[in-house]
Amino acid sequence: MVKTKVQALILAGMLIFGVSQAAMADMLSLGVSVPVKQDFKADDAEDVKSTSGFMLEVQLPVMVGLAYESYESKLDTSDEPTINDFSITTTMYDIFYTLDLSLVSFTLGAGVGETAVKGDLEKYFKKGKASQFFWRIGVPVMPLFSIHAGQHNVKSKIEGEEGVSMEMDVDSTVTVLGVSVGF
Repeated sequence: MVKTKVQALILAGMLIFGVSQAAMADMLSLGVSVPVKQDFKADDAEDVKSTSGFMLEVQLPVMVGLAYESYESKLDTSDEPTINDFSITTTMYDIFYTLDLSLVSFTLGAGVGETAVKGDLEKYFKKGKASQFFWRIGVPVMPLFSIHAGQHNVKSKIEGEEGVSMEMDVDSTVTVLGVSVGF
């Protein structure tokens, strides 16, 4: 029984020491991510041809960070001859918390922002409010550099302008890849 308590205390001490060492490793971390893929959840959603944009992240010494993201997904409208250009843009402001362990880091975050229709149908829709939660896993590749991958789960609806009784459900999942550098 005493042996089990001693082992538990040693394990807890190693975990706390490992977490505190990782937390003190970076005084400030800057990162950039790119959206690799965006999947809209609605059954009648158009296929995504391409997704482009960026996410900028700043992690403070207390393992809390702030981020700004802006990306656009061009939708495939080849089956609609009257629509040539149709895309959904997303802009978000995020806050996140990162737990750095020696071999991996885990990030959880949330954000708020807006989505909008761009292109041929832009004049028919208002901007929609958006919210999201996200997770990310990072792995150090050199003492000050790490790579990360994650998933953002966006929830948003875009309503039609006055006199237009359309509404678009643009809930989506965004897969991201990125790099961070610590100072």
